[in-house]
Amino acid sequence: MVTFRWMIFHTIFIALSLWHSSHANIGYFWQITDIHLDLNQSSNGIRDKYCLRQNGAPYRPTEGRFGDHACDSPIALVESAIRAMKKVTGERIEFILWTGDTISHAMHGSEEHFNEETLFDVLSNVTSLLKKEFPMSNVYPVLGNLDWHPRFGMQPGSETFKNRLQRFSSLWQQWVPPESSATFATGGYYAIEPKDKKPRLLILNTSLYHKKSNKIPTNDNDPAHQFRWLTKMLKEARERSETVYIIGHIPPGNPERYLSNRLGLASYQDSFTKRYIELVREFHSVIAGQFFGYFHSDSFRVFYKKMDKDQGKFLLREPISYLFIAPAVSPRKSLLADEIGPNNPGIRLYKYNTTSGEIHDYIQYFLNLTEANEKNHDDWQILYNLTSYYDLPNVTAKSLSDLAFALNTKDNPLFSRYYRANSVGYQEDSKSCSNLCQRTHFCVITNVDQTDYERCIQTVLSTFGTACKHHTSALQSFSLFLVVTSVVRWILTI
Repeated sequence: MVTFRWMIFHTIFIALSLWHSSHANIGYFWQITDIHLDLNQSSNGIRDKYCLRQNGAPYRPTEGRFGDHACDSPIALVESAIRAMKKVTGERIEFILWTGDTISHAMHGSEEHFNEETLFDVLSNVTSLLKKEFPMSNVYPVLGNLDWHPRFGMQPGSETFKNRLQRFSSLWQQWVPPESSATFATGGYYAIEPKDKKPRLLILNTSLYHKKSNKIPTNDNDPAHQFRWLTKMLKEARERSETVYIIGHIPPGNPERYLSNRLGLASYQDSFTKRYIELVREFHSVIAGQFFGYFHSDSFRVFYKKMDKDQGKFLLREPISYLFIAPAVSPRKSLLADEIGPNNPGIRLYKYNTTSGEIHDYIQYFLNLTEANEKNHDDWQILYNLTSYYDLPNVTAKSLSDLAFALNTKDNPLFSRYYRANSVGYQEDSKSCSNLCQRTHFCVITNVDQTDYERCIQTVLSTFGTACKHHTSALQSFSLFLVVTSVVRWILTI
């Protein structure tokens, strides 16, 4: 953890670096994600009721004005995060990635607090904050699954879908250029082609691919024609010798922190995951980076070249691309599984080559929520610097793959560092993470494809199943899950 004095020094250093970057092709951009702003939240609210203002309910006050690990973000926390971003870099920066889920879970949990107007009220509030603090910079918003009413209710082609996207477009017209409005109106996705700097930004609406998107017909293999558009953009980039960033909210693959209640909880429909991976494999030479949120945790994924059928060993795979998952501003503990603890709020600053798009490094900032509430002061600090924290020679698919395999080594101190970062400094060490837990992180990071993930997990279960007695029910449940999945796939091939 970095002291406040060091953060001031680092802020000066970043400012000087930004001034120098125009001559060195070095730039910086922010990523802020999973804000989950709740305008109804109160420090006098009820923790068991999303920290909302309640009358006549048992009184269990929240932890303080910057929020509570039982709840989403109050306005004070969101304002604090955006002000901290400006404090580090000033109001002028290359761009900001705002990667979705700005609406709180509580609003979706109660129709009393949620409708289309309250949705746009929240989005307008955050839009105004970003415009106020960064009037000279472009912000590129991404639609999250909770940024819709009802959630997972996107229905491409419907009047509601078109009308709501038009409202989004009007709200963000300062940032989403006219040439991008056609695809945004079609499906909530768009491209940004900087006039004087590369890479091209491809902003996706990956909520369309989620398993719970119940308005997408089962026979629709390309919702809103987004894959067709993405393929076209990637082909153009390759023909022009350009590079691209792929940006979205929900990433493909599994969450790395689910062990007991929701084993193997893949985000996408399996066919959409496979299609996404195929595109990454085909166009990896032009993909300079992939940036997502959604899981609230700090992690990454590595994509590998497709293996021949007789190459079953993971060590033989060639890493070709990577994906970063940035942690949430919201500190809320997930209700999906017991092992998913809370996280501290986080924001991330990337350093990159403005010509090639190569990521040189990133700095992860965080707010110790408990201390902030106790002191009534928002002291955002540096949690870690990617390359020095993990002793990486560079930021490439190869170096991140090597890191992933190091994390899979028993008693490796790198895993303790990773596990602390994974919760944004909330978990001080990895003592609570069993062998099964550690191997699950490895399998998720290195196997975006569901079939590959299941194969990896089966190896883990056969190795550690008898040793992990406290996970017996989890192992049995997941073994049953794998059997059922295999049977269903066999039936579908008949």
